Amino acid sequence: MIRLSPYRFYRNRGALFFAMILALFALPAHTQAPSFDLHSIEVPDATGYAGWDNSLLLDDNGYPVVAYTFKDTITSYPTSLKILRCGDANCAGPNSIRALDEGQVVSGVSLQLDENGFPVISYLLMQTGGVVLELKLLRCNDINCDGNDESIVTIGVAELFETSLALDSDGVPIISYTSENGLILLHCDDPSCAPDGSGNPETGEIIDFGSLATMQLDADDNPVILYNTGSGNTMIVHCNDAGCAGGDESILLFEGRYSSTYPKALSMVLDEAGNPAVLYQKGSNLYMRRCNDANCAGNDETTFQVHNDNASSAQLQLGSDGIPVYSTHGWYAKSGLLVTRCDTPNCDVYLDTTRWVPDTYGSISGTTSMVLDANDFPVISYISQFSPRGELRILRCGDKPCTAYWRTLGVDFQPDDSNNVVNTDGPDGFYDPDYQVEFAVLGESDLDVAQIDPAVLVVYRGGYSQRARPVDPDGVIDDVNDDGFPDRTFTFNYSDIPLPTCQFSYGSRRMDIRGNLYSGEQIWGWDDLKQNQAPCKIGFEVNPYLYGTVHPHHDGLCSLPGQCDNQNDDIRVQFWETQNVDLATIRLGPGSAALQPGSPYTVPGPDYDYDGYPDEYFLLAEFLMGDTGLGCTDTEVVITGQKTNGETRVGKAPINTDCDAGTHCH
Repeated sequence: MIRLSPYRFYRNRGALFFAMILALFALPAHTQAPSFDLHSIEVPDATGYAGWDNSLLLDDNGYPVVAYTFKDTITSYPTSLKILRCGDANCAGPNSIRALDEGQVVSGVSLQLDENGFPVISYLLMQTGGVVLELKLLRCNDINCDGNDESIVTIGVAELFETSLALDSDGVPIISYTSENGLILLHCDDPSCAPDGSGNPETGEIIDFGSLATMQLDADDNPVILYNTGSGNTMIVHCNDAGCAGGDESILLFEGRYSSTYPKALSMVLDEAGNPAVLYQKGSNLYMRRCNDANCAGNDETTFQVHNDNASSAQLQLGSDGIPVYSTHGWYAKSGLLVTRCDTPNCDVYLDTTRWVPDTYGSISGTTSMVLDANDFPVISYISQFSPRGELRILRCGDKPCTAYWRTLGVDFQPDDSNNVVNTDGPDGFYDPDYQVEFAVLGESDLDVAQIDPAVLVVYRGGYSQRARPVDPDGVIDDVNDDGFPDRTFTFNYSDIPLPTCQFSYGSRRMDIRGNLYSGEQIWGWDDLKQNQAPCKIGFEVNPYLYGTVHPHHDGLCSLPGQCDNQNDDIRVQFWETQNVDLATIRLGPGSAALQPGSPYTVPGPDYDYDGYPDEYFLLAEFLMGDTGLGCTDTEVVITGQKTNGETRVGKAPINTDCDAGTHCH
């Protein structure tokens, strides 16, 4: 059992609203920390690679129960399905962990507890050496799944890696999953979903040609399923019976295809009236939709953007007050676990939505599964990677928004320069990609800088997910400010930080540094970076949420030349300087890609003074990957444009093509 230290330092309450919050949201400043119970982070399974796919519920005592996948290392086989039943509310132990099933691949884990508190789990298993995913249902006959005598049935063949399980009012499983025939809804005719007298598995109804996203049951045990179709639309079906039989269900378009990308349903719950609340992704943004009827009919639902970022997985819940809360780890949180709580039931007060990153130790990845306890405090299961191993973690938040408190540090950007000035002017008159900057963490009487864990230390500019890690993990320890306490200076590549590669549009940028001590205590500080002196003609950066990465290839094998899906991807460009440039004339890359329809557009930026209004706005544009002419050997991209008088303006920025010639087509 590993127990991480809780967050103990509260000083400088105003500073706790670190740059992540500054960049996008307006939060009131306070002079002191409120009274609250400290967060608890427990690591009940750190013996291998535990919890990439996990599903969490609370039992009648409020104790976590988690079904999850496990293997010895990130690359090893076989994988097993495990069940964790925590011995207390925080999972501090003693806990019960049992291995339930083994095979080559376990995924799509979905957990329910029956009326006795016994776990029921649906999942997908590929037998060793096989090519077919088997849909399995496991039913335990005690609360800990002891005795190796659980009921396990194979229901049929499935595709993709998701299942969604619910139990009807009689405890009978209802499972939605994807097969070669499309989206399937199976309502078992007994609690164990046993085969018939001839040994044939139970069969379900084909709902549509599509893939599963998420399922809930209404008050009559009728399924509501959100799913994706092959054409790129997201649909919602509300069945009028528990088995979705008869072919007479309500099926409506929930969200149409967006540009060249598909809308992505992340999580759905039903409110007290039985109306769906859905968190989904469209393009690079997250949205909350609150339907005003059980079918989401009428095209009159309330939809608001809750985040301008991607998310690989998310779990949505509604508090007793109807306020949405979700957990995820996306580009915004990057290596951290992100918890977001809206201020209104519709999430319509965008700048006042609160989000915190309560855990940054290791790399948070895989699935996050969240429920709300009796106090509406989030409880979350997730995996923190330290490749080749990964720890299953349980976080129990100490308040409703899962507020993260950090110890604030004294830091000094460019400690050898009292003006904190950078000059990235390279020999070609543009940007020097090898330019480096320094951050000194200032030691104190109760802060030993040697205890800073460089593996999780990052520097970033407020509001961006791109975070730079030190190029010299050990750093240099000396007393840079002559106060008698050792300080530790780390070096970072300027190209790893999301900053313009030409002059700023104004005089300074705030830079934040954060991380952990080896004890697990979280630390944070900031300093200003002054005017960049490199010449600026058109200042921009490419895909700031993706480390400047573009994908000229397909993420897999291509069967035909020219059929790479990524050629239809959007490249997002953020402009820093377009003074006197006719935006319609801007072209990107050797292929001279023109702006996509609707570009450019403006989004709000940081609120540095906490007055509720953005202090700057960002100009964003999108270009089609296939039009840019970029290839896998490119390391930078040029933008051209014209002033109103016809004079040419030019800018360039580094890119990362992230190509792998062994597995991708180009």
